[in-house]
Amino acid sequence: NAEAPIFETADLGIVGDINKVLPELTKLIEAEKEKAESK
Repeated sequence: NAEAPIFETADLGIVGDINKVLPELTKLIEAEKEKAESK
């Protein structure tokens, strides 16, 4: 719910199906971690 009170104080908010969002977010985080480790 994009109108939920938590979004008034949250630094980041994602509205979506956790089963779709979480795997994509995990891929992005892992890719950034690999880039940081290769420096």
